[in-house]
Amino acid sequence: MSKLAKMNEQERVKYMEKRLAEEQEVKKKKETLITGFLQLKIGHEAKLFTLNSPKLIEQWRRLLRTVKTEDLRRDIVALQDSFNKAIQKKSDHLKCLLQ
Repeated sequence: MSKLAKMNEQERVKYMEKRLAEEQEVKKKKETLITGFLQLKIGHEAKLFTLNSPKLIEQWRRLLRTVKTEDLRRDIVALQDSFNKAIQKKSDHLKCLLQ
């Protein structure tokens, strides 16, 4: 026979209240452990962010400098080509005038 079947009504109520209180205590302990763990995890992530933030900013700036450098190089090549074409046209024009 089960344990509850052997008890009278008053003992059953006390037993159920005791089990409910134990379950609530276990649940509260579990929530406390989880909360503590999550707070530690958040603290750890905040420390990592403060450590890695300058590195990320530096990498981003390096990337922007690289992109700007490539863009300026392309502009220089384009200007150099147009300048060479202009010089060639003027040279051809002068040759034509001298003949």
